[in-house]
Amino acid sequence: MPIRDRSRFVDDQGKEALSLQIFLALVHVVGVVTSVVAIGFLILLAAWILAIVLGVQGAIAAGRGEPRRYPPHLADHPVGRPGPRASRAVGPGHGTPARAVVTGMDLYDIPFRRMDGTETTLAEHRDDVVLVVNVASRCGYTPQYAGLEALHEKLGERGLAVLGFPSNQFLQELATNEAVAAFCSTSYGVTFPVLDRVRVNGRHEHPLYTELKKAPDADGKAGRVAWNFEKFVVLPGGEVHRFRTKTEPDDPALVGLIESHLPR
Repeated sequence: MPIRDRSRFVDDQGKEALSLQIFLALVHVVGVVTSVVAIGFLILLAAWILAIVLGVQGAIAAGRGEPRRYPPHLADHPVGRPGPRASRAVGPGHGTPARAVVTGMDLYDIPFRRMDGTETTLAEHRDDVVLVVNVASRCGYTPQYAGLEALHEKLGERGLAVLGFPSNQFLQELATNEAVAAFCSTSYGVTFPVLDRVRVNGRHEHPLYTELKKAPDADGKAGRVAWNFEKFVVLPGGEVHRFRTKTEPDDPALVGLIESHLPR
């Protein structure tokens, strides 16, 4: 073979070897990336399944009426008991008035638990306007805590009782009452009562929500709570008005309804 042809052959072999090495390197990189993505997906899937299992276990315990034990100091936590109230302006908003319904069961007799595990009812607020909200700490609407606190501070002395019910129904609440209490206090300075965690839909939903959900919203739709931070306004006498999640706490329709029925 002539020398020139031999050199060309050697060069071609070198290029082929280099191309093969580049191809193998790319295959290796793709394999590593695929493995990392697959592992991340499996971790997320495992976390999701664990959250569902824990939620089911909590629902079973709640359905059996098993008592929960909480740290003793939660009884005195500022989120667990009404705190000092001060005047604060509530800004403008927008919305549509909700329709009203009077439920069959006496709402004021349905027991629910505070964060420390002790039971209470709405009976102490029979003459007040009560704003019931299913709250969550890891939701896009969590900043509504600030507006709820503003309502509490502005109208609490006139007879508005804001009650927050933490719920992990949509997998966006912290795991313990203690964690919820700390979050509310440190992140939003919440002083209105935030109570024991509840379920708002399904077989093990809390009886209070079973009754509240009979009230339709502004579009005439009753039934399931669609998301966190739905609002139920219980007027003196038990008439219930419903506002969906997107209604902000400073919405004129919501504030106007509350203010027009305050006892003082």
